Amino acid sequence: MRILSRLVVSALMVSSAIANAQDTTAPDVQIRDDGGSLTLSNGLATAVIDKRKGQVVSIALPGGHNLVSHGGVTFDAEAFGRGKNEAGIRGGDPVIVSKGPDMVEVKFVDPGFINLMAAEMHFVMRRGVPGVYEYLVMRHGPGLPAGEVGQLRWVFRGDARLLTRAYASATKQGQMVEQDAFAGSKFIADATFSLTQDVGQHIYTEPVGHTYAGLPVYSKYDWSDYLENHVVHGFSSNTEGIFMVQPSVEYCNGGPAHAVLTVHNGPVCILEFLAGHFLIRDGISDHFTEGEQWQQIVGPWLVYVNKGASPAELWADAWRRGQQEKAQWPYAWVAEDEALYPKNRGTVAGTLRLPGPLPNALVVLASPEKDWQTQTMGYEFWTRADAAGRFSISKVRPGNYALYASVPGLTGEIKVPDVNVGAGQVTQMGSVPWTAPVRSELLWRLGTPDRSTAEFRFGNEPRQFGLWWQYLKEMGTRDVNFTIGKSDPARDWYYAQCVLPMPDGSLFSPTWNIHFNVAGAPPAGPCVLTVDLAGAAGGSNHLQVAVNGHAVGDINSPNDSGVYRSAVRSANFRHNEIQFDPALLQPGENKISFHIETRGGWKKGAQQAAAAASPDGSPASPIAVAADQMPELPSVGVMYDCVQLEAGPVVTGH
Repeated sequence: MRILSRLVVSALMVSSAIANAQDTTAPDVQIRDDGGSLTLSNGLATAVIDKRKGQVVSIALPGGHNLVSHGGVTFDAEAFGRGKNEAGIRGGDPVIVSKGPDMVEVKFVDPGFINLMAAEMHFVMRRGVPGVYEYLVMRHGPGLPAGEVGQLRWVFRGDARLLTRAYASATKQGQMVEQDAFAGSKFIADATFSLTQDVGQHIYTEPVGHTYAGLPVYSKYDWSDYLENHVVHGFSSNTEGIFMVQPSVEYCNGGPAHAVLTVHNGPVCILEFLAGHFLIRDGISDHFTEGEQWQQIVGPWLVYVNKGASPAELWADAWRRGQQEKAQWPYAWVAEDEALYPKNRGTVAGTLRLPGPLPNALVVLASPEKDWQTQTMGYEFWTRADAAGRFSISKVRPGNYALYASVPGLTGEIKVPDVNVGAGQVTQMGSVPWTAPVRSELLWRLGTPDRSTAEFRFGNEPRQFGLWWQYLKEMGTRDVNFTIGKSDPARDWYYAQCVLPMPDGSLFSPTWNIHFNVAGAPPAGPCVLTVDLAGAAGGSNHLQVAVNGHAVGDINSPNDSGVYRSAVRSANFRHNEIQFDPALLQPGENKISFHIETRGGWKKGAQQAAAAASPDGSPASPIAVAADQMPELPSVGVMYDCVQLEAGPVVTGH
C-alpha cells in the first residue's frame, strides 16, 4: 500500500472537508406542487419534474434558459423480447422521501420497468448545489419474469441554437455542427453523416479520415470517452452550461477500457450505464432467470448547471465541481441501506511482483465469474500501479472480488480470486507475483502489449470515423510486408487490417506478412504465436494465420463495432495464442501471414470499377476514388495490439 506523507494526508483531509461542507448561507431548498408537476429550487437552480412522465422537463439557472428544453430528461432503456426503447420510469404519484431546508428528495416507483423489473427514480436537490442529483434503483425478484436488459442510458436533449459547444472530456471539446448543415448531408451509418454543405460559422474542425469532396464526416462515436478517467461531460452556450458529473462510474458495464457515448449533435447528452458499443455481444446484457433475486443502484450523478464569461470558464468550473463530487463519494446523504449503497467501504492494496520495472499496470477489481470487460450485473473498481508495482484501490464496496492485472510490455493477464473486501478495512494483498505464462525464448515482438494500437500507423490519431480507409489511399491493393528489425511499426504496420469494399462491388482482403530470420536450427518447441487484438468488427471475422504457407490457426473475433464506429486506439481486447511445430520454421528467412476471409460482395455497382483501376485494368496503387464513389464501411476487420513469437517451455518464478 502506498505510504502518504503527513503533508499529503493533511491536504487530502482538508480537501475532503471542503468538498463535504454545505453552504449554510445559501437559500433553503424548496418544493412546490403545481398539480401536474413538481418544482424544486434552491436559489441557484430550478428543476421541474413532470409527474405523468416521471422525468425532469426543465432545468434552469435563475433568470436563465431551460437547458433541457427539447425533450427533457429521460431513460432510453431496452429489454430484449419484452419491449424496446421504453421512455423510462412511468410517472404517477411521487413519493416525498425527505423535505427540509437542506435537501428535498422525490422518487417515482415503477413496478414494471421495461416490463421486466421494479425500479425507483430519485431526484435530489441540496442546499448550495446548482443542479439536481439523480439515481436509479433496479430490483428483480420473485414474481418477475425472465428477460434480458440490452441497454440502459440516461438522455437529455437541449436547444441546438443555445447549446453549441460540446465537452466529452478535458481533451475532447469543440463546436457542434449547426443543424442546418445536416440538411441534404449523406447518411453513412448510425449517427454518421458526410456534411455535404457549408457548416456556416460553426465550422466542424474535428479530425477526419473519411471525407467527401473535402468536407468532413460527422459521427457521434467520435465523441466517445473511456470510463477509466471519466468524470464530466456536457454542453454550453457562451455563458451557460449544463454538465453531467459522475463522481463514480463503478456501476457502468465494461470496466475502465470501455468507451461510452457522451455527447452528440442535437444536442444530445448521454450517460451510458449499460451499453454494448465497442463490446462483444456478451458485454451488452443483463440476463435474468424467472424470479432471480438481484438489485443495483445506478448513480447518483449530478446534473450541474453553471454560468460564466466564456466556455473555457464554464468547463473549468464544471471540472472543479467534478473533483469535489468525487471527494464526497460515497455520498453520506443517500438514504439507502448498506446492502444497496454502502457508505462504509474498504481498500485493497498490494504490490505486483514483475519480471522487470514496468510501470502503469492496470489493476481491476471485478466479479471472479468472467472477463471484466463483459461484466454487467455488478460493480467494478480500478487503478494504475506505480513504477514499483504498488497499487491501492479505495472506496470499494464490501464483497468478494477477483483482482485482475495487465502490465504494458507483458502479454497475458493475472487473476487472483477470492479477494474479500470488508467495510472499513484494508485488504493487504502483499506481494502479488506475475503468473501469466512466459516462454523461455522470445524470438520477436511487433508492437507493445498494452491493449491499444497506439504504436502502429494511425493508432495514435484522435478518434475519428473512416480512418481504416487510409490503407487504400496509401497502399492500394498491395499487401503489407513487415520485416522484423528493419520495418517501423509506426509507418509500416497499420492499426487495423480490414476487408475493404471496392468501388466495383467486390471485396479486397490484403495479406499482412511478418518476415523474420531464424539463425541456425529451429528453436526448441513448442512455438507460441500470440496475437493480441485491440478490437474487431464484422459478424463473421476469421483471421487466418499461416507459417511459411502452412495454416496454423483461424482466429474468430466476434464483432465489437470498434473499427467502423471510430475506435482508433482500442475496443474489446482479445488475447489469442496459437501453438505450432518448430519444424515449420527454417534456417534463414521465414514468414508469418495474416489474411481475413472474405465472404459475399459490396453493395456498390460494378459500373464504378473504372474509378479504381489503372488504364490497363489492373488495380492502381494508391486507390483513387471519386468522392461520391467512396465505400462507407469496412466489411470486417481487426485492430492490432501486439504480435509476438515465443518458443520453449513456460518459465516459472515470475
